[in-house]
Amino acid sequence: MKLSIIVISACTIFFNSCKSNLPAPRVENEATEREAIASTLEKVMQENMISKWYPAILDTTDGGYLSTFDKELKPVGNQDKMIVAQSRHLWNNSKASTFYNSEVNMQCARHGFGFLQNKTWDAQYGGFYWLVDKKGNVKNNGDKTAYGNSFGLYATSAYYLASKDTDALNLAKKSFLWL
Repeated sequence: MKLSIIVISACTIFFNSCKSNLPAPRVENEATEREAIASTLEKVMQENMISKWYPAILDTTDGGYLSTFDKELKPVGNQDKMIVAQSRHLWNNSKASTFYNSEVNMQCARHGFGFLQNKTWDAQYGGFYWLVDKKGNVKNNGDKTAYGNSFGLYATSAYYLASKDTDALNLAKKSFLWL
C-alpha cells in the first residue's frame, strides 16, 4: 500500500512537471490552421470528387448510378448494381444537395432514388435486392440482406430530408419495417 502511494505520487509529480514545460497552445494559430485545412479539403472534395463524379456516373440509359470505371472515368464492365453502392451514391447526392445547396446534386439524388424505388425494391415481399443487373433485373436469386437494406434505409431517409419527397419517407418506413 505504501509503495503504491509512493509510485502514484512520483508519477503525478513527473507528469505535472512535464506538462508545465510545454508551451501554451496558440489558439489563434490553431484556429487559422484548421480553417486553412478545412478550406483546402472543401476545395479538393468539391473540385476533384463531387463535381467530377456527379452527374458523370449517372446511368442515363437504365437508371441508377454506374459502378465500374477506368482511370479516365469511362464506364467499363457489366455494370451490375449493388444496393450498397447505389445507396451510397443516393446518400452522397442527398447530403451534397443540402450542404452545397446544389440543384445538380438534387437531380442526381432524384435519379438514384427512382432506381432504388422502381428497380431494387421488391414490390411483392418488401426489402431491397442485394444485386441487380444494369437494367435493374434481379440477380442471385433475389437475395436480400439486412446489411444491404440498412443502406437503403439510410439513403432513402437522407433523400427525404433533402427533398421532402413523401415517396422517399414511405420507402424508408417500409425498409425499416422489413428490417
